[in-house]
Amino acid sequence: MHEISWWVILLYSIPECILVIWIGLQLIDYRPPFSRILLIATIYGPFAYVVRRLPLLYGLHTLILMAAVVFLLYLILRISIIRPQLLLL
Repeated sequence: MHEISWWVILLYSIPECILVIWIGLQLIDYRPPFSRILLIATIYGPFAYVVRRLPLLYGLHTLILMAAVVFLLYLILRISIIRPQLLLL
């Protein structure tokens, strides 16, 4: 179990998610409104907190969080499942 505090979520996980999504979407030439990216990152932050506190095998939480980002990109931005997977490569 990886201990993580709320301020790490606020100051690290959410901004990191914003940058990863924004840069990744720029690479595939997709420019959504920043408010949608912020919404995805805000949902991702608390989810990352919960997943990282679970007693999972090492590295499994990373796969779960990657799948969560792909699902959130699909759900909120309405882009195909294939395009978000390109961001993770």
